[in-house]
Amino acid sequence: MEPNHMDFTPVNAAPDSNDNAALLHMMQLMQQQMAQQQELVMQLMRRNAPPSHNAEAPAESTQNFIARSVTEYVYEPDEHKTFAAWYARYEELFVKDAAHVDDAAKVRMLLRKLGTAEHERYSNFVLPQHPRDFSFKDTVSKLKTLFGPKETVLSKRYKCLRIEKARTEDIMAYACRVNRACEDFELKALSENQLKALVFVCGLKSERDIEFRTRLLNRIEKNSEITLEQLASECQMIINVHADSTMIADENKRVAALTKWPSKRNMPPKEHGAPRFQNGSGPSGDKPKNPCWLCGTQHWVRECAYKTHKCRQCGRIGHKDGFCRNRGYQQKNNYRRSAVKVVRVNACVVTSRRKYVTVSVNGKPVRLQLDTASDITVIGQHTWQQLGKPPLRHPTVKALTASGSQFQLIGEFSAPLVIRNVKRMATVRVAMVDVQLLGTDVIDLFELESVPMSVFCNN
Repeated sequence: MEPNHMDFTPVNAAPDSNDNAALLHMMQLMQQQMAQQQELVMQLMRRNAPPSHNAEAPAESTQNFIARSVTEYVYEPDEHKTFAAWYARYEELFVKDAAHVDDAAKVRMLLRKLGTAEHERYSNFVLPQHPRDFSFKDTVSKLKTLFGPKETVLSKRYKCLRIEKARTEDIMAYACRVNRACEDFELKALSENQLKALVFVCGLKSERDIEFRTRLLNRIEKNSEITLEQLASECQMIINVHADSTMIADENKRVAALTKWPSKRNMPPKEHGAPRFQNGSGPSGDKPKNPCWLCGTQHWVRECAYKTHKCRQCGRIGHKDGFCRNRGYQQKNNYRRSAVKVVRVNACVVTSRRKYVTVSVNGKPVRLQLDTASDITVIGQHTWQQLGKPPLRHPTVKALTASGSQFQLIGEFSAPLVIRNVKRMATVRVAMVDVQLLGTDVIDLFELESVPMSVFCNN
């Protein structure tokens, strides 16, 4: 085909008017044809394109996706199922995938994934406000606090140091458990003071140290950088407080010193018969120069309560055991010459706040009342018989009641005593009346004054 020379006519040429009109007409036809072709292409594109969505469709689709993907949260602290661990699994869904969702909608999605009990607990936690009143960030923060771990960092560190492989545990499972425990240990955050405090508290394992452990753990929880010196000072302060409390309570009750039996002129009044506690009083009137030969105490023979008593040694009636007529005067003289001690015995009549200690005497349990106002440990005659009647010797002490009257002792014996798995030899006195007193002699022997009473006492 021959080229069309009309198409290459120079611009500055001067064609006639007919040629210009023909050229303009051809250009118009070509433009119309191109417009038709473009419209046809657009129709084809619209026909093959996917259906369009409205503006709310992406947000609704995201909410449905999260609702299907996220599992319900149930709080189980013993299994370490905290909210922080659950949220860490789905955080990307809420933060990135649901970034275009408004804040209130995300709060609703999150709360719908809480269990029934957890949702009710959170609703009560934020009262008087409503859960919808908080932003998504604040809601997550409150849920982490409410459903967080129950054990402290110190507890995790202690468990980490005591971890060991179970007999049937897989080695890989054990390795994972060790790795988790070491991460919970927070080794990078452990300071020198925290390590010393951890070792110090972990060593207080005795029952006597239970108050120390409780107090120190509270101090460490409040101040993680507390020093070893401060912890030791805290323990010493507790010991001093217990000692001062005991001293103040017993100041007006205990005898300041043990002295010899007073002379006959200064002999305190003697009660008739069995000794009375607290409110007993002796007979009025002058006292004889010599003790009663029926019992050895400082009163008239006509006032002696042992005139109708049957002696268990000679079988006769009319005198105290051991004051038989053929040896009575000798016993009186020996009794007066012996350097016996004066001690105080106190039997409290108030029962509401009594404290008792279970003591093993000769291998048999005996329940004694704790009495820091009594200088000696005393049991009744009935209890002495239950112990198998261990041999008695003459009392080496003279006991006085709180009113100053004499407290009658049958005798005394030495026996092994066991308190809280600690064994000591001690002297136990036996009285005519039924009393069970744990005095300061045994309290000092077992060093119980530095131990909280709740450790070794029972109501």
